[in-house]
Amino acid sequence: MSTAAENPRTLLSTGIRRIFVERLFGQFTYDLIDRDLPPRTATKLLMLYGDNGSGKTTILRLLFFVLSHLDAQGHKTSASNVRFKRFGVEFADGTTVVAEREQENLPHYLLSIMREGGAVAACEYPNPNPPDPSRMNVEDYIRYGEQTAAREAAHREVLSALKNLKLGTIYVTDDRRVLSTIPEMTGRGESGHDMRVFMRSARRTTGEPPDRSAMSMAVEQISAWAARQAFRGSTQGEEDVNSAYAEIMKRLANAPQFLTQITDSEKLIQALQEQGRRSPEFVRLGLMKPLKVDEIIADLRAADTPVRDTMVAVLEPYITGLKARLDALEPVRTQLATFVDTMNSFYQNKHVELDISRGLTITAATGDLLPPSVLSSGEGQLLYLLASTLVAKERARLFIIDEPEISLNVKWQRHLLGALLAITVDSDIQFVLATHSIELLTRYNKFVRDLENTQQLMFAL
Repeated sequence: MSTAAENPRTLLSTGIRRIFVERLFGQFTYDLIDRDLPPRTATKLLMLYGDNGSGKTTILRLLFFVLSHLDAQGHKTSASNVRFKRFGVEFADGTTVVAEREQENLPHYLLSIMREGGAVAACEYPNPNPPDPSRMNVEDYIRYGEQTAAREAAHREVLSALKNLKLGTIYVTDDRRVLSTIPEMTGRGESGHDMRVFMRSARRTTGEPPDRSAMSMAVEQISAWAARQAFRGSTQGEEDVNSAYAEIMKRLANAPQFLTQITDSEKLIQALQEQGRRSPEFVRLGLMKPLKVDEIIADLRAADTPVRDTMVAVLEPYITGLKARLDALEPVRTQLATFVDTMNSFYQNKHVELDISRGLTITAATGDLLPPSVLSSGEGQLLYLLASTLVAKERARLFIIDEPEISLNVKWQRHLLGALLAITVDSDIQFVLATHSIELLTRYNKFVRDLENTQQLMFAL
């Protein structure tokens, strides 16, 4: 496993370093921070642990709703329905987002975004002074219009400031709804979809048509993502390949000159064999067609000297271009292979394959192709979490999961976070979890934040 996966303490210059809440439900005050963290840093993994009823799930809900930049989704109103006096998030870059009330039982709160101690934007949610239309005269109507315009402007500034955080949040709730501020992760313009549809469809007989569940969408998304990544890699290597073919034409046009400077054929064969050894991993993911290395080498060795010299002059730039293309696709290959191999390390009696032309497929031990709807709830959840993580890591910086251990056996729980961290080893995505799993808590105990009720916050804002 990669170093970052083994050491999730790898510090991020972005991400959440502190979550605090005062008088949650009117009784709990928590200040969740690793006091040993260097300034302006956060860890890739942050885990919340506490007794039942201590507010872990509520803190995750507030985290998503308060930080969401989406409009007209009811997120800010949903946060107002939670009883708290103050709730805040401090980021590694110094930005702080705080929702606060004078008293925890008031129906509205002030949401402020601050940076370096100064206010960036602020707005009250929901509207603290809704009008009574039956009592509005002309002056009241005009005043209300002015107040509405001012509040709308403040609301837009808050959403803009939150959007500028570029969080790209995904939130898997304890009842397996999936909320996201990334529209592509939902398959439509809304803020979420429902994994519970899959949990129900997973218990159907296989003769029934599958639902368009979160699992089906995850399969579609990772298939499309793989194709996009492959295209980018191919485009990056295309210039080198074109240059290689231009060099071939140049050599053919000036054969006598180049034939006096040819590379030793055995060195060329070794270079070709090296790329041939690399190619099967690219082939299995559909990133290239199989190379006919043995045929080329056999023809090269069988050729007479003058013909062999010409073949070498042509093959040398071809091999250079081939290496350039594989080098450009290597990051894509690594990511796709890590995902596929990780999935197959969990699954039994099923096999996952990913080909950029066919997309992601799941095959039973019998060889039959399986739709996502027939996976067990644990298999489906694993697929969704790993696929969503891989697809979202370019756009997302915050992945919130409530009780990731749900539906997973002890062995899978033990290896889940390692798999998530391995897939995101090259990204700044941060995982914020709430869990009761002993396997997770003991394995990653350095990243656990205990919900210990305190009388006051440890640090001033």
